[in-house]
Amino acid sequence: ATDQGTYSCHLHHHYCGLHERREFRVKVELPLIQTTEMVKALPGRDKDSTKAESPEVITVILPDQKHSILLLLGYVLSSLL
Repeated sequence: ATDQGTYSCHLHHHYCGLHERREFRVKVELPLIQTTEMVKALPGRDKDSTKAESPEVITVILPDQKHSILLLLGYVLSSLL
């Protein structure tokens, strides 16, 4: 339980000059007890099991150069492609 808490990571992209800070929340719990019963799907529900939940990570970009707006725009456009 001593590993529980909030962790942050600071990254600096030397190729474009962007700074990035990520925060991660770590929660330690007891392991779940697994049952041997078969799981039944509910009728009418979407059975697509390939969908993953989105992570709870917030990425904040803090540019530090005068032409940073162009770098930020390039970063956003490249991440959308």
